Amino acid sequence: MLEAQQPTGDALVAHLTAIWSSVLETGDIDATTDFVDMGGTSLTAMAIRGRIRSELAWDADILDIIDHPTPQALAAVLPESEPWSEEEQ
Repeated sequence: MLEAQQPTGDALVAHLTAIWSSVLETGDIDATTDFVDMGGTSLTAMAIRGRIRSELAWDADILDIIDHPTPQALAAVLPESEPWSEEEQ
């Protein structure tokens, strides 16, 4: 498996914003867009979590996404998460 690069700072916020946009199927978001306000659900949070795992190799918890529902807020806490590895599962 290829190691996913884990961006930080502005690059992380930009990547999370792109994930939000893709999962929510809208281009009209920014780093402060709340996924619940855009129609996100627990299933949306699971999709975001899956994308974070596959693209960023961080094991974001669903509660992290719910408690930090914007790309900017999640970027502030995501580096504290454990690295994600499919081999460990």
